[in-house]
Amino acid sequence: YQRRVHGVMQCTLPAFQAFITDSRNATQFDTMLKTIELVEEHGPGDKTMYTAFSSPVFGVTPRDMVTRVISQCLQEADGVYTMLGTEAEGASVFAQAAASVEHPGKPPVKGHMRGHTYVYGFVCRQLPKGLSVHLLLSMDPKGWLPASAIDQSNKVQLQKLVRLAQLIAKKE
Repeated sequence: YQRRVHGVMQCTLPAFQAFITDSRNATQFDTMLKTIELVEEHGPGDKTMYTAFSSPVFGVTPRDMVTRVISQCLQEADGVYTMLGTEAEGASVFAQAAASVEHPGKPPVKGHMRGHTYVYGFVCRQLPKGLSVHLLLSMDPKGWLPASAIDQSNKVQLQKLVRLAQLIAKKE
């Protein structure tokens, strides 16, 4: 299962970065997300997270995942990118990527199917007017899912980006 969604948001890169890296905001724009927990902090912009999702349709087992999430701000000058860490001021690019990991503190949960995320995240570039945002997703939800749930995912990913833009606009 792979998806890429692109849009231009009317916000700044620092506003996007501040919103998306605060896990308390995640359930506001991802309506399928039921639980998000910090499992381990590895350093600035580097953490392991546990997420549990509701069932997409009746009769389908809910999914959960454990992912390592890394966030990085970059400044581009003459085609050369300099890593700024988690400091968004002065950055022209923000990237956040997550991939599945095993963690002894979060074994599989009874009643959930443990999905596998190959990559999930955002790549954003500041534009003169707005922010170019790419949402990238490549995952194996594991187990059985009806074709209708897979088809519905395109709409859900687009709605997620629209809702994210609305929420960030409210905060700015």
